[in-house]
Amino acid sequence: MPLRQIKNMEFLSKEEKDLLSKRGGIAVKLIDLADKNCEVYNVTLKQWKLKYTSNYCLVTGWNTFLTKNRLEAVEMVVIYAPDAVLRMNAFDALKKVLADIPTSLRFDTLMALIKNTDSSSMIAILIDCVRKEMHMDNCRRISIGNQVIRAQNNACDSAALWNAGALELVELILRPTHGRTCIPPRVGDAVLSALNLYRFILMKESTGNTNYTGVLSKKNLQKAYNEWLLPLRTLVTGIVAENKKDYDRLAMDTVCVLNPVELVLYHCIEVVEEKLKNAT
Repeated sequence: MPLRQIKNMEFLSKEEKDLLSKRGGIAVKLIDLADKNCEVYNVTLKQWKLKYTSNYCLVTGWNTFLTKNRLEAVEMVVIYAPDAVLRMNAFDALKKVLADIPTSLRFDTLMALIKNTDSSSMIAILIDCVRKEMHMDNCRRISIGNQVIRAQNNACDSAALWNAGALELVELILRPTHGRTCIPPRVGDAVLSALNLYRFILMKESTGNTNYTGVLSKKNLQKAYNEWLLPLRTLVTGIVAENKKDYDRLAMDTVCVLNPVELVLYHCIEVVEEKLKNAT
């Protein structure tokens, strides 16, 4: 921020200017007014002195803010661009930007994007990105070179992916919110993607004899069964049964959207019931 471009030079108090001069930087809050939740970032304000002038700069957190806003801009193209090729190119760009984010921050970035979008299709795409990241990490974790080894003997280098946060993401989508009595077709994509992520985690943790996410603990199995899956089954079966009686376009679209949801949901329920029988 060049000094000549700052409208009000008194935005810092005398004490803050003294601290900035002595320490070389001060901790400040950056509020994203474009974010619907007005997310706050912790950044550092520094003053870089040049030959004839000086600039104020935001560091230590600025890249996180910049990356998130860049991703959200790409999201808008993926969702609303009228041209299919442009949407595909935007999605490729989205994956490239995500790949540049350190693994330790990638999940938190995806989680923030999911919470900040109202598009079910975009949520589904982002959840699928999480699943693919977890799959690639699982492959890296259980193999060294060309030799496959037992997963539990290999240190997990990606706690940012295989941890309880993955279940929190599933819960964010699947757990019925207060007052929700139905699943509109427009959220079907997100629900299906969350169910597929949950099934994926169940399968990988079971076959690998691991429990990094806690998905196989009796407490979490019961929570998923009673708070996510059974209420969802009640909603889905009721909506499907009701709409099968109608033959208008909306009813047919609703049934088509919920059929794959119903299929994956019942498979998840079967797996969880089996796990609960053997849980100690």
